[in-house]
Amino acid sequence: MPASTAWRAAIYHRHQRVRHRWPAIASVLLLAAFAPASHALGTGELVDVVIQAVEPQLAPAKPLVVCLIGGKSMEQCVQVELQKQAGGLQQQAAGQLPFNPNDNRIQQIIVIAKAASAGQWLEVLNKGGPTVAKIVGCAALPPGVKSVGCPIVEYVVDHNKNLLDKAHAAVQGPDWWALVELLGPQTACSFIPIPEIKSTLCGPFGEALAALAGFAEGGVNAIGNFLGDLAGAVVSFTEDLAGQSPPMPADKFYAEHWLPHVHRYVMSALWEPSGMKGVEADSWVFGNCVSYFDSHKASEATAKKVCSRMQSHAMALVNSSATAVKAAVPAYLAATLRPQLPRLRILHFEPQPGEAVKLGEKNWPYLKPYDQLYSQCVMDLRKRIGVMGWLPNQYPYGKWTTQPDNAWKWACDQAMLAIVKELNGWRQQGAQQLLAKMSGVGCQRRIPNDNQFQNTKTFNAKLYLVCATYDGYDTCRREITAHGVPGHEQCEIGQQAGVKLAAQVAAELGTKRCALTPNYANIRCTRPWKFEQCLARALPPEDAPAWHGQRINCELKEDPQFTAGLQQVRQILFQVNGGVGSKTDAIGSKQGQAGAWKPATGQNCWATQDPLAIRCKSEETLAAQGLSLPACALHDPNRDGADEPCVQQIVRARSAIELAQGGQPVQVPIQLPAADRPPAGGRLSSGALAGLVGQIRATVLRIEAEGLFRDGAFQLRGGQITAQPMSGFGPDWGGNAQLFWHGGGVGAVLDLMIDVPQDGAWVVEIDLTRAPDYGQLAFEVDQHRVAASFDGYAPGVVGPVTVTLGTFAMRQGRRPVSLMITGRNPASTGFLAGVDRILLKPSGG
Repeated sequence: MPASTAWRAAIYHRHQRVRHRWPAIASVLLLAAFAPASHALGTGELVDVVIQAVEPQLAPAKPLVVCLIGGKSMEQCVQVELQKQAGGLQQQAAGQLPFNPNDNRIQQIIVIAKAASAGQWLEVLNKGGPTVAKIVGCAALPPGVKSVGCPIVEYVVDHNKNLLDKAHAAVQGPDWWALVELLGPQTACSFIPIPEIKSTLCGPFGEALAALAGFAEGGVNAIGNFLGDLAGAVVSFTEDLAGQSPPMPADKFYAEHWLPHVHRYVMSALWEPSGMKGVEADSWVFGNCVSYFDSHKASEATAKKVCSRMQSHAMALVNSSATAVKAAVPAYLAATLRPQLPRLRILHFEPQPGEAVKLGEKNWPYLKPYDQLYSQCVMDLRKRIGVMGWLPNQYPYGKWTTQPDNAWKWACDQAMLAIVKELNGWRQQGAQQLLAKMSGVGCQRRIPNDNQFQNTKTFNAKLYLVCATYDGYDTCRREITAHGVPGHEQCEIGQQAGVKLAAQVAAELGTKRCALTPNYANIRCTRPWKFEQCLARALPPEDAPAWHGQRINCELKEDPQFTAGLQQVRQILFQVNGGVGSKTDAIGSKQGQAGAWKPATGQNCWATQDPLAIRCKSEETLAAQGLSLPACALHDPNRDGADEPCVQQIVRARSAIELAQGGQPVQVPIQLPAADRPPAGGRLSSGALAGLVGQIRATVLRIEAEGLFRDGAFQLRGGQITAQPMSGFGPDWGGNAQLFWHGGGVGAVLDLMIDVPQDGAWVVEIDLTRAPDYGQLAFEVDQHRVAASFDGYAPGVVGPVTVTLGTFAMRQGRRPVSLMITGRNPASTGFLAGVDRILLKPSGG
């Protein structure tokens, strides 16, 4: 099997070998924090994961799958893919794809990807099976929750699949409280990694919730069992007092006369430092209870026994309820409010005028900045902690005098006060650090006009930033989005950002082929590839909002000299490749009326990335046709291209070591002209030395990767590639650019087709870029597996980094250097890759 196929199979079987186990509590507790959800997989990344889980060999079908998910018909998507295959010189026969578009597994991949995108994980499980559900469900989790979230997904798949949708949604939060409700405290608490949350949800709070659940399960009927024999002893069967009617059942009396007061008793327990005085001191309810049973055929002693037992039951219920409400404060703070702190820091960057800082101050916490958060807290606790009894608006004996007026608001008061204090603490120091960081990339704070008047009705506490450059704006969006707030809503672009970006791009493109319109974000270029480079910088980043269109204006201006030269090159290629007769079709694209015509390929003559530059397999090809062209410029670092048709010299390996047919090195002396040869024992002249150095340097082939992209010398299975300007990151990238590979996932393969000048053993090196969102790579050279691997992660953009792939015996002609994405560093946020150049050196040279 080809090596690239073997890689994919290895990944697939590695997933198959995963054993799904419960994590040991000790190992889980090693995690000190649990990051909130940061982002979901994009369509392309999700499709990559599903393909790898279902059938890795269908990786080439990814563009078709993405197209079909986008709503186009199979016929339309197949036609688009065929055009890509033909246009990319993929060495495929016309009209063929490297996969069967009618493969049932492709439809299965589409169904699974759609279900995963919609959060329908039970559907993913039903369509793909347990292994696929575990792999895809884990991959779709945000990076910060994978370490604990993936084992939870696996546990639910294996033990209670009906909870899968709810469990996956809860893990993404992560909403530990919801997981405790779904899985039960014992199971959920074995996964919770944060000691603070574990100690609350799984400690007293969990116990109190379990006790409340027991009360709720038994209902008021449980009072009958609790009263025991006393329930039947409320009436003395030896007496039949005249004028007295039989009493109502004891459990009914309890439900009508004790339970309605429980909420009031709970509030008393929360506000009274000494604890349960609410039930004990309420002589009015106890007295009415005794009077009722005493006047309904029960003796006073029996009535007191019954009412004391009811009071004890009410005290147990109040005790459990109050304990649950008190424990809910740190639980809700840790599990729900603290993960929102990054978002609150941006949305409430500045305190609102008159913002309360203590309980009860100015009707705390009903101030605008926090009313939604506070209301959500009350709804959450009311749903999750059932405190029985009348609420203030239901109480028939007058309003309560204590504030707040129910147990849930009491708990939310405490939690909100704590989170606002933490927010205020961050405002003192963290806010200045954030502003300093943004100032470093050219973004300054913008204060809304209304804030100058401290109008509480129109005051805007959000952080707004205005950026002087697009690079700063992109950084601002990423930083603010990382806080859980849409970055494009809080970051703005200054009026001169487009002009500055245009000047920067124009400097990168050079002045020979492109011109900048002063004081405008407009660049006009006379060469197509320069225009494409301009467009690459003009477009917004991939994660920008859909409405955020082109940032600068790029124009392609017609150049009559270039147009005439292009026509001349086409005529030459038509002639030297055997075309004669009619030229009514596109020149060089169709056989003439006679002659052994061949298309322009690497086997005869062809145009390079510069359409005016011609390269031929043999230097004699043009001369045989009676054609004479000037040589192209030897150095063209800015890729400005030629002014007229020219011949690009073929670089061949000539060194002191020539390699024989069998690959064994044979010593061959360097040939110097007779006039440059030194006398016996003498030294080389400066001219001869320069010639010798030139021959040695010619043995090293430096192949710019972005040039391979422009020449179409590549095959791609997964993602997209483009030429990316790199001068903004330093001068070290060849041609001030790199080949940028984006949109690929694990298993994606990029074959770069290099021209080996002659048979022999060659040392192959590759220069790669490192960055915060780059992935890990494995390599092949001419279908031979390479031991070296590469981790593309770095905190900042670093490069180029040279990786020696090894020494390989290769035949003359076009050979593949293959890169495969194998994963990413835990600190990396993506699977991107950047290739600067490939170097070929004769072995021993």
